[in-house]
Amino acid sequence: MKLSSIFWRQTGGIVLGLCVALILLFACGKSAITPTPSQAAPTEETNGPSPAPGNLPSPQTAVSLSGTMPVDVDLDALSNLDFDTQLPEAQRIFDEFAWQMFIALNWPANPDGTPDTNASIADLELPRVWEYYRETSTVFLEDGSAPAPWDPSQATPGLRTLSQTSKILNVNHPTGQLLDESLQAFTGPLVDQNGNWAYYEVLMNETEFDYILANELYNQEGQVLFTADNLIDFPANTDDTPGSIELKFAWKILADNDIPDRFFTIEATIAVPQYDADGNRLDPIERTERVGLVGMHIAVRTESAPEWIWATFEQVDNIQANSLETGTAVNGDEVPLRPNFNNPDTPVKAVNTLPPKNALPGPVIDANGQVAT
Repeated sequence: MKLSSIFWRQTGGIVLGLCVALILLFACGKSAITPTPSQAAPTEETNGPSPAPGNLPSPQTAVSLSGTMPVDVDLDALSNLDFDTQLPEAQRIFDEFAWQMFIALNWPANPDGTPDTNASIADLELPRVWEYYRETSTVFLEDGSAPAPWDPSQATPGLRTLSQTSKILNVNHPTGQLLDESLQAFTGPLVDQNGNWAYYEVLMNETEFDYILANELYNQEGQVLFTADNLIDFPANTDDTPGSIELKFAWKILADNDIPDRFFTIEATIAVPQYDADGNRLDPIERTERVGLVGMHIAVRTESAPEWIWATFEQVDNIQANSLETGTAVNGDEVPLRPNFNNPDTPVKAVNTLPPKNALPGPVIDANGQVAT
């Protein structure tokens, strides 16, 4: 695993009742933890920028970096707001909760998966707390049997095995962990500017895992039996313990022209599916690739939000990048920053265009036989 020092910026979000959908940006860079110049982070000596006029968000409050995971939003502060006139202030409360979750999940971890309170988030060598969460494929087994008990010692931080078509991550794979979803919910694949598909994985914390195991929700039979008399309601937080947490990560293959210092990176074994001339699937071929984290979804069940609180972070160069800034690419060349999923050289070209129906995994080829960008 390679973790460059982290810097990030936030772009905004929307509160829906007590459920939040955020669009937040993060990236790994060369400097120490550093906000973008246009959005300097407040310290404990300052309360952030002056109040903005109109309906802009309220001033930032002083927040220190901590590995302590928040359990819920500030309900006292929220209850004092008028949602008809103070929606930006309510949004700020959810924003702070989301950032605190992001920081806590990315905090260096002890071997048991708990945050290492003696470490700094700037420590580049230690595994992160989320790397000890359970992947869904180790919970929902193909044969429907009960999953193995929660055991952080079986986690393999920094190692993953990726598949383009599966939606399973196997943390006990002999070559590492398995990172696998390739199709986004309700859409087609996400294809980067090098023509490679993005890969996904879904993780859960111990609270959610214990609920699934105790109620035998790890197979269809158990789910049918349980829901005959009960509603599935994952545990919320207690006074000092977080509730159920689900995470979804998106990764991209780092090609020769990508700048690895812009990403949280790992070495991954990719299972590439193979097909014969008739389209029948053959055994996959595995190869080792370096991949970079480009997206992180966080969903948290709290006492105040039975709909869960949702937050999304994405790598800062996904859509836009400062082409005046350069970095060292995988091939050793000094290259300008480029967006991961957008081609700035074709500003009038249609965006979010899906590949052809039932397209096979791999680069998307256009009508001229070239890799589409």
